[in-house]
Amino acid sequence: MQGIAEQLHDLGIELAWALDGTAKDLSGFFEDTHRLQLLADSHIAPHSQAPKKGTHNTGMNTPSSPVSLGYYTHHAEAYAQATRAVDMTPLYARFLPHVPAGGLILDAGCGSGRDALAFLQRGYAVEAFDASPELAQLASQHAGIPVKVMRFQDLDDTARFDAIWACASLLHVPAREQPDVWRRLWQTLKPGGVVYASYKLGQAERVDESGRAFTDANQDRLSEWLNPRQGIARVETWLTTDQRPSQIQTWLNALVHRHLVER
Repeated sequence: MQGIAEQLHDLGIELAWALDGTAKDLSGFFEDTHRLQLLADSHIAPHSQAPKKGTHNTGMNTPSSPVSLGYYTHHAEAYAQATRAVDMTPLYARFLPHVPAGGLILDAGCGSGRDALAFLQRGYAVEAFDASPELAQLASQHAGIPVKVMRFQDLDDTARFDAIWACASLLHVPAREQPDVWRRLWQTLKPGGVVYASYKLGQAERVDESGRAFTDANQDRLSEWLNPRQGIARVETWLTTDQRPSQIQTWLNALVHRHLVER
């Protein structure tokens, strides 16, 4: 951990520690879930500033931390090219049956624009954003639609979208900001809508060897972040392996369904 702290210090990022309490129980929403108590997790305190023009983010989705944005600033094109080739058909097959024909999908942290284009080609309306100006430009060119430069923390719409697609993007949001980001996603989702999200499986915050900050998740952590939300009809979770041949990684996937009529 000392090596990570030194690396963050060199980047001008403050490293802070916080203790999480026991995760609240959402077992009623999860299937085949073995509950574990969350113990102390390390938390990286990010600067709460919006990304400056000229910094960027890459491919599969939106880095919200300065550490991650630095990586994507230098690797956007290569990352976009690598992620566009990934076959996402099995995930689309889990997600799209819950979206009305021609419905409006928010591609939240759209990265290369791969998924936005796929949804457009299937007849859906799509809006998209990414924290990286460079990636937003690449995604706009690839999908043929405007792509906003913004972070999850900037979402402020109300009940606009039939569905939200957050593929490998929420994992760049610091753990302590996850509950608020889920609040924002929930606020912008229509009743009866669905959110798809994916995280690398785990329960830590870490910085990888390339300098990207990650918030990993398992069912316990996701349960904790979702607990404050009202109107959850059900949560489906399942595990997959990375579709990129060079990557050995297990992913937690989730579909979070909202009641059509709030109770």
